Parts: sequence; structure tokens; C-alpha cells
Amino acid sequence: MIVLVHGFYRNKTDMSYLETQLNSLGYETFVANLPTTFGTLKEMVDALALQLESLKEQEISFVAHSMGGLIVREYINAHNELKIKKCIFIATPHHGSQLADIAMSIPLFASVFKPIEELKTTNKYKAFRDKTFDLGLIAGENNKDILGRFFMPKQSDGKVSIDSVKTDDADDFVVLPFEHDNIHKKKETLKQVVSFLETSKFKEKTL
Repeated sequence: MIVLVHGFYRNKTDMSYLETQLNSLGYETFVANLPTTFGTLKEMVDALALQLESLKEQEISFVAHSMGGLIVREYINAHNELKIKKCIFIATPHHGSQLADIAMSIPLFASVFKPIEELKTTNKYKAFRDKTFDLGLIAGENNKDILGRFFMPKQSDGKVSIDSVKTDDADDFVVLPFEHDNIHKKKETLKQVVSFLETSKFKEKTL
């Protein structure tokens, strides 16, 4: 079972491309729908746990975009009884985003959009404890977003830097030439996801 997890300020429809394409290739998928606009990290993790209750006895692989990867990390660290085969995080800001730091300075922004607290650059990801599954990370490099060009490093996807995606517990890492909001909706990203699901390695880029 492939569990798809969306990011901040999105819902399950944001993962429709990967859902449709993976289903067409014969993969069984489940798409989580989480409160990533107004909920706290705990509320998001609890929602994911509730939705996956019926899958506890199945072997699971996660494919998550952006903040979805941070949610999956918290979920797995709290539920070590799961049978996890692979995790693929796409453009996940493990070391936060400079844009979140700016948003935190806007009066009342964080009190309304609670998830932004988890995206600050001062936050540190929690590495997986006793990891028994393979972890692949995909970063984007296409900084054409207006805000990104002013406030993000050149080597970023416009919202998350390449360095922020990297972790010490990853088994493979690849950079693709896409922007943050669309990287998980690209054919090349799909190819890399399937490659890692099948071999625990990313393919040489064909772009």
C-alpha cells in the first residue's frame, strides 16, 4: 500500500496526479486528508493515525510532499509497530524555510495558520530511530517564484532550499529542476518515485 500525504495549505486533491499515475501502474494507494492549513502538528499526526488505523497490518510505503514529510516523520516515530517498506519525501523542509520565518513576523499569521510554526528554519527534524526501511529524498531546483527570488537561496525550489531537504538518515537523494508547488505533479518525479519504490535507488535524470 502506498500512502500519499499532502503538504501545508493543501488537501488530498493535491496528490491526485501521483495517485492516478501510481494506480495506473498497478500500485494500491491511500490518500490522507489532513488539517494542514489550520491544525497543529499533533492534530495532523493524530488525524493521519486515525485514517491509517485499518492499514496497521499491511506493509506501507509513504510518498509525501513538502510538510507531509514532516508529518510522516512524527507519525512513524510515534508508531514503531508499523510495517514500513519505503519512504519518499518530496521537497520536505527538514530544516525549515526562510519564507516561514518571514510569515512568522506577520501579526496573527501563526496564530491562524498554526502549521507555519513547524516550518521555521530554527526547527530541527527528528531523525528516524532504528530505521528499518529505506528513505529517499527528492529536492527541487527552480527558483522562479517572485518571493523565492528575493528571499530564498538560488539553489531552491522557490520555497524550500536544496540544503533544507537533505538529512543524515536518507538512503538516496536526487535534485530535479522543478518548483515547489508542482514538483510532485511531474512525469520525471513519478519516474523517480517508482524507481525508489522498486529498487531503493533513484534513476539517473533523463531531463
